[in-house]
Amino acid sequence: LMGDELASITICNIYMVLLAIGFVVSGLKEMHIARLNAGLLTMGIWIVARFLDLDMTFLARGILFILLGISFLGVNLFLIPRMREGRPS
Repeated sequence: LMGDELASITICNIYMVLLAIGFVVSGLKEMHIARLNAGLLTMGIWIVARFLDLDMTFLARGILFILLGISFLGVNLFLIPRMREGRPS
């Protein structure tokens, strides 16, 4: 890669990660599960895009997708009850 290409790819990657982290932090602070999930989805899409660029076996890609699904489900199962407790009734 040339210098300009590497710089633009790096800037785009940093932007995507910061955007995802911003959504997650905002969702946690405001107890807004949809915003939290948007951040997790953004991060997941970024991870998948980065790993699909690499030369990985079909098995490794399958394991990556399974781990992403488990982490998404785990975060939701862990945080939804805590968010419900934090909301005024």
